[in-house]
Amino acid sequence: MMLIHRHPSHGEDIMMLAQSLEESLLSQPSALLPEIRPEKVVFPWYDGRSLANAPAALAQALGATLPGAAPPLEHPYGEPLGDGLKQLVCVLVDALGYRQLQAQLTRRPHSIWERLARNGALLPFTSVFPSTTATALASLLTGVEPLAHGLL
Repeated sequence: MMLIHRHPSHGEDIMMLAQSLEESLLSQPSALLPEIRPEKVVFPWYDGRSLANAPAALAQALGATLPGAAPPLEHPYGEPLGDGLKQLVCVLVDALGYRQLQAQLTRRPHSIWERLARNGALLPFTSVFPSTTATALASLLTGVEPLAHGLL
């Protein structure tokens, strides 16, 4: 999963931030499955770095709240959405992962996605579990984790 948005800093700072976030996400162990090495599986980070956190962050940016939702995206994800936002566009590309998008940006340096990433911030975050389309869309639309909405 990834998030592209406008960001106050650009260039090397964003690339270093994205790399740091990716390393952090890839090193997170599972409390439930400690025998699975994190470098093999990316576990959801429901405390502020997952798709389930995006709805609360988007609502917050628009001056609203989502009662019962997962917490909003943590810093640095939600920070640039800022105050005074009147419109927001959310684009979902099913089955497109962060590394796949990075590879496409390299192969197609003049695409709309590359321009968005260059002028904003392309940051990785986790999906949900199970990471099926139905489960992910339900979390995106409700703002809660799969255990809460039950659509698996």
